[in-house]
Amino acid sequence: MDSRPVKPITPEERKLYKEVRRQSHITAEQKRRGHIKAGLDQLQVLISRVDPSSQNQSKMSKANVLMKSVDYVEKMHSRREAVDSEIALLQEQVKQLNNSINRLQEQLPASGAASGMSGRQYQENQRRFTQYVCERSTQNYRFWIFSLMAQSLFDSYNSVVSTSNMDEFCRTALAWNSQQCSLAALRPAVQDGLRKISQTTSILTEPNRLPQQLIELIQEERGKLQGAMDSTT
Repeated sequence: MDSRPVKPITPEERKLYKEVRRQSHITAEQKRRGHIKAGLDQLQVLISRVDPSSQNQSKMSKANVLMKSVDYVEKMHSRREAVDSEIALLQEQVKQLNNSINRLQEQLPASGAASGMSGRQYQENQRRFTQYVCERSTQNYRFWIFSLMAQSLFDSYNSVVSTSNMDEFCRTALAWNSQQCSLAALRPAVQDGLRKISQTTSILTEPNRLPQQLIELIQEERGKLQGAMDSTT
């Protein structure tokens, strides 16, 4: 152990120690107040951006800044709760729609929709449909746009309508007409056709090029059709 006597603190040293502590306290307090002021100034800038009534006030009191900040946070919290509620509602609707789709799919026959049309007959009908579209579109390119929307109707007709006998044809044709030709069924077909046009042409960016682009698509389709016909002969 160190047995050397402890040197007593002189009044000058005690005074110097107290002064150092006081200066440290003042510095820490100034730093704390500086942080508070910087935070309040930043809050005032943010409030002036979201609250038009605050833009005309060059300097708000600290209490006013804090109150407006609290009001804005509460408003955002309420809006967040409303958005969360809407998301939950939409998720529930999606769940119900998925359940409805699953129930409808379970009602379908195991082998798909009933149809008396063979694969060869389907291909022949598709060839004739494409040929007719090309011929009409050559006369008026706007018919190509209509054909994009009519393609889904043509596909559903081939899948649903049976031609095994006259009675079956009448029954399935009437069922197809009521199910596939309603407004609810036609809207998705129109949307799908418009989406295909926007994907295969520049109608959204350069609509003036649409006629020429459709003519080129028609010529390309005619070439494919002629190639398919030549390969079968």
